[in-house]
Amino acid sequence: MRLTPRSLQGRLLLGAAIWGLMALVLTELLLLYTARGQMEAQLRQRLSADLDQLLAVSAARPDGRLAIERELSDPLYQRVFSGHYWQVARDDAVVVRSRSLWDQALPSDASVGAHARPGYLSGPRGQSLLALTRQVTLPRLEGTVRLTVASDLDDVEAAMQRFGLVLTAGFAVLALGLVLAAVLQVRLGLRPLRRLRDELIAIRRGSASTLAGDYPSEVAPLVTDMNAVLRDNQTLIERARSRAGNLAHALKTPLSVLSNEAHQQRGHGKTALAERLQQVADEMQRDIDWHLAHARIAAVNRPDARTLLSPVLTGLQRTLSRLFREQRIDVSSRPDLAFRGESQDLEQMLGNLMENACKWASRQVTVTALGQGEQLEIVIEDDGPGLASEARDNVLHRGRRLDESVPGSGLGLSIVLELTDLYGGSLALGSSSTGGLSARLRLPAAG
Repeated sequence: MRLTPRSLQGRLLLGAAIWGLMALVLTELLLLYTARGQMEAQLRQRLSADLDQLLAVSAARPDGRLAIERELSDPLYQRVFSGHYWQVARDDAVVVRSRSLWDQALPSDASVGAHARPGYLSGPRGQSLLALTRQVTLPRLEGTVRLTVASDLDDVEAAMQRFGLVLTAGFAVLALGLVLAAVLQVRLGLRPLRRLRDELIAIRRGSASTLAGDYPSEVAPLVTDMNAVLRDNQTLIERARSRAGNLAHALKTPLSVLSNEAHQQRGHGKTALAERLQQVADEMQRDIDWHLAHARIAAVNRPDARTLLSPVLTGLQRTLSRLFREQRIDVSSRPDLAFRGESQDLEQMLGNLMENACKWASRQVTVTALGQGEQLEIVIEDDGPGLASEARDNVLHRGRRLDESVPGSGLGLSIVLELTDLYGGSLALGSSSTGGLSARLRLPAAG
């Protein structure tokens, strides 16, 4: 799974991860705050009970002094610096305290009222204390006294730390589960788009003509529209091909008439007129061939276009061997190699390249075909004079010829190049191993 800034899957997962993480963090903070509040509330209830007990055991002596009739029930108040303390103050002076305070005193707050008031104090050893303070009057005792009980918050902090660790671990497992669930949900949700992509690849490769299968209601309209575009495109292409073929067929008779007339005029001794008529006929035939080559390139979009390579090469080998008897043409190709396109286009490209090689070869023309994944590589080599590197680009232009003494129109290589480009292939000229020209043609392969 590849995630990029432009990936829809990546955006969905990133959004789900951000919001999920924020929700988990906020929830954990809320739970920690609630748990701490609950623990402190329970501690206040305990301190409130101890404060009531302290009030119950406080009494005035006959001499007017304050006394504690008995110790509180919690033994922690008897252990020095245990973290649990109480004291009784009168006129801002501590008159009696728990043994746990030893010779220390808790900070006083003179603004308390008759009801217990919670607060945070600093303990004898600097620890944080939760304290309750109440100001009361006692029988036979002038003025008011201030009762204070306090408890160390270390136990609360330790409990909160343990709870926080457990909560974080639990939320981490929950976050991992949510991420996996989000990945699964996104992948399942985007599966129709991946299937749509695969079907488009199949159409481009020629193994399908339309999009098929059931799609969700959100994607189905897009599939319907794309199928309509594919059908309309195929109809327009077939119509253009048909019109081009009809035009070529309609011009065949006038061209034959011109050629016959040129032959007759040459027989009557009118050589200049005959050559002029033949030149016009040849130019018209070249233009027809040029436009027919462009019309046939529509086969690229046909899913059923598939041509075996070996029969085409063998047929061209036989034909050219009769025309160029002095050259030897060797062809090497696997019988299963196939071209994704129509046979006319393949014959047009290979025929032009092999014919050019035969024209310039001294004795040998070699054609080798290989399959490389989704491409065919066809190498045509001759043992002729070859071409300089600066001249190789020139011969690919329409009508460009380097030697007028050799028969030809100069359209062959440029037609091959244009057909190759439209099929998504490539044509490269170089030097052959025998010193001549090498034409390396790459074309899409059919599965």
